[in-house]
Amino acid sequence: MSALAQRTKIKGEIGLPASTTSLTCIPDEYDFPIVAAGILGRGNFIGHGSIRLQTQQVFPDLSPRAKEVLFKVYSFVRLSNNWDNNNSIAPNQTTVDATATFLKESDEYDLPIYFTAPGPNGEIVLEYKSGSLEAEVFFENDGSTEMILYIDGQQVYTGIPSLHLLLDHFISPAKAIHVC
Repeated sequence: MSALAQRTKIKGEIGLPASTTSLTCIPDEYDFPIVAAGILGRGNFIGHGSIRLQTQQVFPDLSPRAKEVLFKVYSFVRLSNNWDNNNSIAPNQTTVDATATFLKESDEYDLPIYFTAPGPNGEIVLEYKSGSLEAEVFFENDGSTEMILYIDGQQVYTGIPSLHLLLDHFISPAKAIHVC
C-alpha cells in the first residue's frame, strides 16, 4: 500500500484547482476496507462492493517561485500614493486580490511566472517568461484587466486575460490562436 500512499498532483479542468492526493485505507461499518482518495471531487462516496472511494478537494502548496511573487504582490497593498515620488497611485486591495487569485490559478498549471511590479496608475503586472515566449497580465485599479502575449519579442495577442490562451501560449504556441 505504500506506493499508493504517495502524494500525487492531479490536474483539474481550468478554473478548478489541481489536487495533491494521498490514499489511505479505513474500515467501514462492516470492517471492509474503504480506500479514501483525496482527489478533486464533490465529497461523495463512489464505488461498488466492499471498496468505495471518497473524493475531496485539496489545495496544494504554491511553487517556490509563485510564493516569492505572491509575497511581493501582497506587499503592494502597503504602498501609499506617490510611492515612486512621481505622483503615482497605490494599488487598492481589490487589485491586489485579483492579481493574487490569477497568480494562484496559473501556478496550478505550472505556468512560468517571472516577475511582478506595481505601476504608476495603481495597476499590477504579472510577467511570465519561458525562452522566446512571454506574457504580461495587467490588473488595473478600476477592475479592468489586459493580457499581452509575445513570441520572439513580437506581440501576438492583446485582449482579455484567458487562462486557456495563456496555457496554449506556453504549452503549444504553434497551435495557439493569436489575434492582435
